[in-house]
Amino acid sequence: MKNERLIYLFERYAQQQQTDVEMAELQQFLADERNEEQVKAVIDEYFTDQTPVYKMKTGVADDILTTILQTQEEATTAVVRALPRRRHTSWWAAAAVVAVCGAGIYIWQRPAAQQAVPAASVATLKHNGRPGGNKATLTLADGSVISLDSTGHQTIPVQGGAIQQHNGQLAYTVTQPKEASYNVLSIPRGGQFQLVLPDGTKVWLNAASSLRYPTAFTGKERVVELTGEAYFEIAQNETQPFKVTVGVAAVTALGTSFNVMAYADESNIHTTLVSGAVQVSCPEGSKVLQPGMQSVWNKTTHVLHIQDADIDRTLAWKSGFFELDNTDLPTIMRQLARWYDIEIIDQSKGKTAGLFGGRISRDVNLTDVLHVLERYGVRFSIEGNKVTILP
Repeated sequence: MKNERLIYLFERYAQQQQTDVEMAELQQFLADERNEEQVKAVIDEYFTDQTPVYKMKTGVADDILTTILQTQEEATTAVVRALPRRRHTSWWAAAAVVAVCGAGIYIWQRPAAQQAVPAASVATLKHNGRPGGNKATLTLADGSVISLDSTGHQTIPVQGGAIQQHNGQLAYTVTQPKEASYNVLSIPRGGQFQLVLPDGTKVWLNAASSLRYPTAFTGKERVVELTGEAYFEIAQNETQPFKVTVGVAAVTALGTSFNVMAYADESNIHTTLVSGAVQVSCPEGSKVLQPGMQSVWNKTTHVLHIQDADIDRTLAWKSGFFELDNTDLPTIMRQLARWYDIEIIDQSKGKTAGLFGGRISRDVNLTDVLHVLERYGVRFSIEGNKVTILP
């Protein structure tokens, strides 16, 4: 089968428009293990590199998956059992990808000694389950607080200039820079926002993050203070280096783009360089990064090391995704907690072993994500906005 035909069949059934003949053709093709590599290649090259455009209720996705795999006796258990030790697992996983890609989600599980557990709890979710969006609060130098959202349009006067809010972005225009005052842009759980600083530097702030910065950069350095996660595109100024401080650590750049992840509930601070060059400093020393490299500083051991970066995975949040690659369940749940503004309680006692791969669109509802995780033997109980991982 040509790739174009396979993509067409995937699209037809993701939109629930397939004919009986098309369904039989796709079913027969997936049932032949000799087609595994082609299926994986199409998933990689087509579906995983695009923002999902199809929407499908989880129940419909489950029905489609069952239908596609019904030619095999162990179809329903094959999807939730531990899968082979390789990057894209098997054609079973590829079929699972197709079944949920229409909802903006695909997940597979890496080796773990788990049994399938019936899903019965997500339907009782009282949390609205809606994904996050553009929202923030701006604290001015005088202590006043302004709420920002995705639809607002306003002009906020500040010393020597003004701030323009347009939808999910805040931009500073400074015409008469004097002694700088400080503003703080705070992003709640379930939020994100963009910011253009007075020097033209662009900042994307992730959920549960904040940035403290001056209304004008008048000193020898341009210094801002970050908590949480942000992506920076630094305006070029060789005479005035740009510095991001995260507690006792700092990242210094001239003209470059990089991502800093420094959440309080994460054990490491990650700095990932996309272009240019940065110097990462901590009490134990400093390292200069080259593009495509990532520094990891452990907040407990105070060890700083450098490694190759997965740029796509690091910046997936900025593109509207959670990118999973050898990701354990606690890490996934921390990301979901920040984006969906939920509280996670882990009662699994470490028995949710195994690593996950895949991609989750940040546009889908929480219930869809939890339904997919339940297919891999993860059990939840939900009360209000509290999601408990059960043993």
